[in-house]
Amino acid sequence: MVCCSAVTFGMRKHVQAQAGVDELQKRISGLRAKKAALKARETDLKLKIDAIEKRNKESLRIEEKEQKTELESQAHLGTEVAEFLKSLADAAPSPKQSTQQQPPK
Repeated sequence: MVCCSAVTFGMRKHVQAQAGVDELQKRISGLRAKKAALKARETDLKLKIDAIEKRNKESLRIEEKEQKTELESQAHLGTEVAEFLKSLADAAPSPKQSTQQQPPK
């Protein structure tokens, strides 16, 4: 009798273990599918990051080029203004010369 109940107990445990294995197999399959979906999402997000970084890098390059052009333009304009003011100063008589050249009254 003890022998029969031990065999019955063993068989019952074996059946329970088999039922648990099937559930674990289903869970593993589900987790693998979820992992594949997450990997695909990761790849998609990495591609988006690369595109955004490339766009930002290009925008930065264009902005730096525009700033450099503007700086060169301002420097050139400053030089022209300085030359113009110098030419005015050279062409205009100094205050001492203008008083000496006036005819007496």
